[in-house]
Amino acid sequence: MFVRKINLAILFLLGIASCVQINLTTSVISVSNINKTNDLIVNFKIKKFTYSTIDSTFYLMDENQKIHILRNGEVKNIIGGIGFSTGQFRELTDFCIDKNGHLLTLDRMRKKLIVFDSLGNPISEMDISFINYPLLIAQLDSGYFVSYDNTTKEAVVFPEWETNDVQRFGQFDINSPEY
Repeated sequence: MFVRKINLAILFLLGIASCVQINLTTSVISVSNINKTNDLIVNFKIKKFTYSTIDSTFYLMDENQKIHILRNGEVKNIIGGIGFSTGQFRELTDFCIDKNGHLLTLDRMRKKLIVFDSLGNPISEMDISFINYPLLIAQLDSGYFVSYDNTTKEAVVFPEWETNDVQRFGQFDINSPEY
């Protein structure tokens, strides 16, 4: 295990430069909009992160499928990990911030979207077994969800918390999107 000293502003810039996460519910913000905080030392490798402009919260995912929730430079909670209990994941493949500022997580093995409040308390789950191999997730301003199905290589669009109106497009035209 190694220790990284990361300034939150630099962390945010790296995320914008290297993270292709479709998150249309929050606007792209400049570094000047983020309050400068003290340096943050983490003792894990960051696999992915996102930032919520709603409550100025960073969500950092490590390699053990744990999400570290940081606000004002302080760890508020650590959720997840591999397991079968409430709040754990079989295979966490993606996460984003929904239009309400909640953390929306995608558990590929369980084929579930699991919603947490900004402090990491579970709120609800949604079955997405209509997607063969869900890999990525985002929520549009309209409330619709967009996921990438890695089996059919297509985008899957469906209404918020409903599965009656599923639309698919780009079959075999979208190859290996990255976040």
